[in-house]
Amino acid sequence: MSRLPTATAAALALITSLPAAALDGSANSARLTCNVSGLYADGTRIAGSGTEEISIEIRRVNLNEKEPAKPAVWGASSDIRVTSNGRTREAALLRSATEQVVFAYASDALVDGAGQTLALTYEIHLDRLRLKRTVMALFSPQAGTLQSADGNCVRAGAAAVTTVPTAPVTSPAPDWLVELRRKLKECGTKDPVSAAACVERMKARYCTNRPLRVPECE
Repeated sequence: MSRLPTATAAALALITSLPAAALDGSANSARLTCNVSGLYADGTRIAGSGTEEISIEIRRVNLNEKEPAKPAVWGASSDIRVTSNGRTREAALLRSATEQVVFAYASDALVDGAGQTLALTYEIHLDRLRLKRTVMALFSPQAGTLQSADGNCVRAGAAAVTTVPTAPVTSPAPDWLVELRRKLKECGTKDPVSAAACVERMKARYCTNRPLRVPECE
């Protein structure tokens, strides 16, 4: 088995051992349906956009409750569950603020025929119902970020999650789009992990703040 890079090992240890006292103790409760892209937790690649059901229950607790003589030390008790591609997983709380929740979990997966352990990290802004989701490969010769993307969420009982329609690209294509397509073809010649990271870099470089929405930037 490949050795886990030092920085990644430290991050994984933090996820699994973070004491409740290190959290700010803000309470939150939400049931969401969120857009996701790239990969499900089981390694299945998503064509376009998929959805995940997310249940968040965070309670503020006094860690010295059983010792009333001591001053109150506030932390958080959490129950976070993510249902992805028909399977539910429990996540570890990393941060809880008034309108922001960050959590993560690890999952064994088969990605392009190769067994990997994936670390999935979520940052959700409850005020804007926006999600940032990062998928990272652990225990791999080329460990690193497989995919990072933003998504929209809706609360349970609200209207279904919708995506912004893309505008058709008229001919001739702008120079930046021609260059993006060329770069994406080059990304496709790399191994799967490097290709995914390459695509994300090219999207960040060529798609940011573009008024025209095109499929290559989704």
